[in-house]
Amino acid sequence: MWRVAADAFFGNGDNVEQTRNFRQRINPFEDFDDDNFFRKYRFPKPIFTELLDILEPALERNTHRSHVLDSSLQLCTAVRYFAQGGFLPMVGDVHGIGPRVTSKCIHTVAQAICDRMDRFIRWPTVDEIGIAKRQFYERFQFPCIVGLIDGSQVPIQGPFPPANEAVYICRKGFHSINVQIVCDMNLNIIDLDARWPGSTHDSFILRNSHIWDMFEQGRVIPNTWLLGDSGYPQKPWLMTPYQNPANDAQERYNTQHKHIRSIVERCNGVWKMRWRCLTKPNMFQPAKASKIIAACGALHNFAVAHGIPIGEEIDEDLINQQHDDPNHDPEPNVGNDGARAREDLVRRVFTRRQ
Repeated sequence: MWRVAADAFFGNGDNVEQTRNFRQRINPFEDFDDDNFFRKYRFPKPIFTELLDILEPALERNTHRSHVLDSSLQLCTAVRYFAQGGFLPMVGDVHGIGPRVTSKCIHTVAQAICDRMDRFIRWPTVDEIGIAKRQFYERFQFPCIVGLIDGSQVPIQGPFPPANEAVYICRKGFHSINVQIVCDMNLNIIDLDARWPGSTHDSFILRNSHIWDMFEQGRVIPNTWLLGDSGYPQKPWLMTPYQNPANDAQERYNTQHKHIRSIVERCNGVWKMRWRCLTKPNMFQPAKASKIIAACGALHNFAVAHGIPIGEEIDEDLINQQHDDPNHDPEPNVGNDGARAREDLVRRVFTRRQ
């Protein structure tokens, strides 16, 4: 904001003075107590400081200008937006900065997180895959599972120019990005793909992802499976439910499959509850919105790794909205190898159950 001295209007104009009027900025670490800080930024101060240490090299400004935003205020501004979404002036007012600076902070932080994504979201190692498979089996008596895959619609504003606007309209009738996530039993996201418009079919996203390449090219240890809903193709490494179960064993398989897959639906719900910008139309263009979505996935994992609670009661309605989300038509299960793998599983594990 600029203020022009009165002489510029009412005097002779010889000595025009222009002074810049800076807003009063805050220091969240000093101005907010621990509880208020946690409510605003979803992390306690020591854990937030650890996150700042990871991102600070990318946030430091190489300038000698006065009133430059320090790294901590940039991160606080971005994380506050991730946590509540909404309009940029509301987020900026909390920190004493304007909406344009707020927008820049959000994109700078999101980019910094995406540049360090391997520190937050990564595919498990061979040893970790073994642990995951054992955990799933001990809890659900379902063998070989390493993770659960699902798609989730994240709302955005309609893109501009609107030439390709239609592809961003999902089956629920709003503009969105269809995000593919794979999570483990602990709600930790082990893979995330946020590149595709909302109308894109889940199976198309999978076939164009590195997850598909890893499994199809045999770069994952044998007898390692994902579980997915009927929107995905049945593969030897991807177990989907029967569309029309023909016997009790297939019914038992479907029941257990649905029970286990509720974990990824809960992961989607918890992820969106922690970062509420994922439940409100993101006002940025799709490319930038995708980076914000990915950054929220990374921060979700950072919170899970540190055992950070959401900080509010879990909204079961929001989580239930993820269940059986009709964002696709069933995928025809035409792969003979996949069908045989599922039949073998049902025969070995579910036929013997009483």
